[in-house]
Amino acid sequence: MDLKKVRLEHNWSQDQLAEISGVSTRTIQRIENGNPPSMETLKALAAGFGVSVEELKNKLSSDQTGRAAQMQDDTSFKETVKDWRSFMLHTVIFMGVITWLLVLQQYFAIDQEIIGVVGLIWGAALASHLAKTVAKVTREPEAD
Repeated sequence: MDLKKVRLEHNWSQDQLAEISGVSTRTIQRIENGNPPSMETLKALAAGFGVSVEELKNKLSSDQTGRAAQMQDDTSFKETVKDWRSFMLHTVIFMGVITWLLVLQQYFAIDQEIIGVVGLIWGAALASHLAKTVAKVTREPEAD
């Protein structure tokens, strides 16, 4: 739970909480935006809510855990996008090189077997890249 939720449970505005606890409204805003409160601020807020500092810290830290999980999800999503982007780039380069080799074959009599070998080896590497990307994306997230 975050400070805003605790504040709203009491139906208080930021200004009201600031007045009750004796801290500035800006301090309330900073904490609600994710900045950690100082010990003095925690004491003042706990007194304003009528709870112990430890109880307030527990309520605020449970929100930090949620934010850490959200950041982990964001990082995981960015890694997934990066993996797929890498695979797609690999695919586009493969298609471009094979097309280029086929055009060169028309003008310079390049042996068709060379194009086949390049396509086969690169295609296998591309299939391996796809398998690794799919495996990475579909694996279960590790439990902490």
